[in-house]
Amino acid sequence: MPPFTLLTTLLASHLMAAPQSIVSEEITFVAAGRTVPGTIVRPASGPGPGVLLLAGSGPTDRDWNSPLLPGKNGSARLLAEALATQGITVLRFDKAYSGQNRGVPIADLTLDTYRDEAVAALDFLRGRPRVDPARVFVA
Repeated sequence: MPPFTLLTTLLASHLMAAPQSIVSEEITFVAAGRTVPGTIVRPASGPGPGVLLLAGSGPTDRDWNSPLLPGKNGSARLLAEALATQGITVLRFDKAYSGQNRGVPIADLTLDTYRDEAVAALDFLRGRPRVDPARVFVA
């Protein structure tokens, strides 16, 4: 089954369940020797699947806000909270040189920096005790 179809099926099956209470935790993980700040939003109880939300291009933070755009819609935060009410643990983080992640001088940023952060975030999410590592997705 293609990954997108699998994710869609997983999300649809969870959306049929009754909403759960959620917990939001500020976390950090290490990528290439640097500490990266993020947020985990999870159901208050029970194990389940996980989703890693990646921010888009530019200086977009973990909530998908950008200083280059007016206002703050926080769509990643809203999406994470909605998924968590359906039993899915969601990790989102401030990628290099966005939000609270100022560990790399902007002149030193490369695609490898972003890849290293995403791989470390995925490993961190898979290692969480309430996340089924066989059911972790990236969006």
